[in-house]
Amino acid sequence: MRIIVVLRTMFYSFRLNYSFKKIRVYGPITILHPKKIDLKGRVRFNHYCYINARYGIKCGINLTLSSGAKIITSGISWDKFIKENDTDYHIGGPILLGNNVWLGSNSIILPNVILGNNIIVAAGSVVTKSFEENNIIIAGVPARKIKNIHE
Repeated sequence: MRIIVVLRTMFYSFRLNYSFKKIRVYGPITILHPKKIDLKGRVRFNHYCYINARYGIKCGINLTLSSGAKIITSGISWDKFIKENDTDYHIGGPILLGNNVWLGSNSIILPNVILGNNIIVAAGSVVTKSFEENNIIIAGVPARKIKNIHE
């Protein structure tokens, strides 16, 4: 492993309060609210991943975020936004990811989403609703189930 990967991994394992042996960070990433992320085991972050954990993220074992993948737990309430006196117009909810989840390049997971076990999110997909079924591939904007994965 190159020295830069080791240094990044050490930095983020400290920042996330997570075991150095169970995390790999292969490029620059952005993590907001790291204390609200609950990781269970084996996590890989590739270049330019973005994680906003304002409302909490829970992950199972074996999570991979490909380059540019985003996990975002907050959004904007239009009703609150148009009121001039309301200073905090953010809304959102937690995201729960099961075991063996792979987020393809530039995929986006939005608030209040639950993903089951053994799920592949195709590159460029936007996941706006939960997929609690196991062993599936989801793709599209918005994402939908496209195929079962046979063990």
